[in-house]
Amino acid sequence: MKTGLKLVTFLCGLSMAAAAVAESVSIRADTWCPYNCEPGSDKPGYMIELLEAALEPHGHSIDYQNMNWVRSIAMAKTGQITGVVGASEEEVPGFRLSPALGVWDLAIAVRKGEAVDMTSDTPFRGRTIGAIRGYEYGGIITAYIEEHTADNTIVQLVGGETPLESNLRKLASGRVDMVPDDAAVLRYTIASLGLQDEFELISVDEPSSLYAAFSPELEISVSLAAHLETAVSEMRADGRLASILAKYGLEDWK
Repeated sequence: MKTGLKLVTFLCGLSMAAAAVAESVSIRADTWCPYNCEPGSDKPGYMIELLEAALEPHGHSIDYQNMNWVRSIAMAKTGQITGVVGASEEEVPGFRLSPALGVWDLAIAVRKGEAVDMTSDTPFRGRTIGAIRGYEYGGIITAYIEEHTADNTIVQLVGGETPLESNLRKLASGRVDMVPDDAAVLRYTIASLGLQDEFELISVDEPSSLYAAFSPELEISVSLAAHLETAVSEMRADGRLASILAKYGLEDWK
């Protein structure tokens, strides 16, 4: 009986140890397809699929939900959640970053026939911009927003879980004149709204990297980033990365 009791105790100890190691990884972000899309769907976003492929073999489960971007970063910063996806380095100072999981290619959507002359010294003069609260666009977009933030006839900021959809609908109805975001996200969202014939995209800046960013307050962040570093390299070599990206109509960013 004592031997049996010891065995049960030993097995329980192993189970508890495994549970301690295999933590749920809580990821939050506003909807930003194709990077992160609808939670629980067959296409949750390619970054979410990469996290699942990289971390589930190590016993982790991915708890991905939509949340507005400002709150997502704030909660990750204090360790209330594990991290965010689709972040630029400037948005998450001090966070533990994954390897690059994509490229931020800043563009603006405008109504067809209303193209912006990006060679002008003041390309946005007289235009109302529909932007997302808490986003770090960079360059002349951020400068324009900061200069006119107090004037909602020029800068209209939205939040929530699907802010880009809100801004694109405002663009279609004439309530704003341009909507900035990542080019791939704009194309994907415009297509999902059936507005392909309404808008055109104009490139604004040079591309930069996007990451999964893990909380600076959680010890597990170090190992999560390391697992992703190894997994992305392996998946690029064996074709799994290309297969996941193809589901979203994308190619490798490298």
